[in-house]
Amino acid sequence: MSVSISKIITALLFIPALVCTGQEKAVAEKKDSVISFRPTGIRIGADMIGVIKTGITPGFSNQEIFADMDFHRYYLVAEAGRSSRELTISNGAYTNSGTYLRLGADVNFLVKDPDKNMFFLGFRYGRAIYDEQVVYLTESEFGDREKVAANSGVSSGWLELTTGLRIKVWKAFWMGYTGRIKFSPSTPEESPVAPYDIPGYGLTFKQPWWGFSYYVMFRLPLKKSN
Repeated sequence: MSVSISKIITALLFIPALVCTGQEKAVAEKKDSVISFRPTGIRIGADMIGVIKTGITPGFSNQEIFADMDFHRYYLVAEAGRSSRELTISNGAYTNSGTYLRLGADVNFLVKDPDKNMFFLGFRYGRAIYDEQVVYLTESEFGDREKVAANSGVSSGWLELTTGLRIKVWKAFWMGYTGRIKFSPSTPEESPVAPYDIPGYGLTFKQPWWGFSYYVMFRLPLKKSN
């Protein structure tokens, strides 16, 4: 049976279209499989635990802010804060105030979530600069005498392992928590007062030291370039 010339021409015209369609599909699939490390947004927030403790704990104050930026499943993280504390001791009073900064990274294990929700593991390096003072009474043959010992501009560092969740609640509004194990605090070997409480870390004689932050955040999308 003979094949008409019109059918042959139609087939010849249709084959390139099929080839082009297949090539476009392959390119699209290839693009989907390529991992992009271009950041898509910045989250900025504040720790609510510090706010609550400041309101209910006499002599304690803490404010902490948070920011992170995504690079595919990896997030660069910065946490900065300031704190102060007043404690009554057996023969006097202790005061402390300073600022701290934590820098590190988190790895997201929900990388395929379209909303970029996170379950993560990560690490931090923390550094604090602070002042301490102890006012205490000593006994002598002339009666009790008040003495003052102080550290000024003390610098201490420590390490942290972190885990937690970040959840998109509504549009740009996010909430989440970070649990942290803090360890290896470094303090000056020679100082008038043995460092007692490091802002951002806690009591120096407790190793490891547990921490928990609960953040309220807003995500600012970054403009995609063409």
